[in-house]
Amino acid sequence: MLVMRSFAPTVVIALALLLACGKSDKKAAKNKPAPAKPSATVDAAKPVKKVAKTTPADAAPAAKPTIDAAVANKPPMGPPIANVVAAIASGKQDKTICFGWSAKKKRVACHTFSRSAQGGAEFRVQLLGAGGDKDRSFDYFEQSEGQFLGERPALAKIDKDEIAELRKALKIGSYAPLQATAHVLAPGGSIKLLGATVSRKRKKTGSDGDSETGTWDTFEETISVACGKANKSNSLDGDGVDVAAPTITYYELPGDLVLVTSAVTWSKEGDFGETVEARLLDKAKLCAAK
Repeated sequence: MLVMRSFAPTVVIALALLLACGKSDKKAAKNKPAPAKPSATVDAAKPVKKVAKTTPADAAPAAKPTIDAAVANKPPMGPPIANVVAAIASGKQDKTICFGWSAKKKRVACHTFSRSAQGGAEFRVQLLGAGGDKDRSFDYFEQSEGQFLGERPALAKIDKDEIAELRKALKIGSYAPLQATAHVLAPGGSIKLLGATVSRKRKKTGSDGDSETGTWDTFEETISVACGKANKSNSLDGDGVDVAAPTITYYELPGDLVLVTSAVTWSKEGDFGETVEARLLDKAKLCAAK
């Protein structure tokens, strides 16, 4: 009994120590730092190989499409022939003068006309050859006298048969839209065509009319062409040219041909109108033709 009394406290103390050690081990395990994760940093002793990032600015430039010089310098193409003829047939105010070229016939199709409030009107489409020769003229409206106050003929008065014949002729001649560069010859200016120099002068010649009904200035237009040592000058005498300055335009066409157009809208006391003309010239005619 004495032994038991002396052993009991020792057992209790031993158990207490065991429990305390168990808790301490668990606590130590709990507080033990986690193993270090592999570092993402690179060892400074090893060289670092940098990989360049490719940006749109650093990328190789895209190859530019090559443009044929002949295509880049190609003259502008005119409107489709069918569209121009349709506008003419419907009496619309189409400003296109020459619109078709026949490589087969070496001729050009032009819409020309003359109208006057007091002197009637004539509208036509001409197929012109070199020297101004007319292959054919399709006169689709004519009013020889009386007032013509509109800008284009009324639809009901357009000759539909002439328009139909025009369409046939354009098809037979294989006419294509006119493709040519326009060279406008302004008053006091000059241009070069086929080795020739074309110049224009416009000078005031006086006045016309009277003080009661009104007066207006009159002018003279002179076109000069220098071909080598030859120099030809001709005066323009179209309707309205003496009153208003026409727009004169030259075009170089295949086969050493030159197309020239003249358009003028004019007005004076008691009358007003518009005149549009065209001629096709070869180089010889350009130097000598009026």
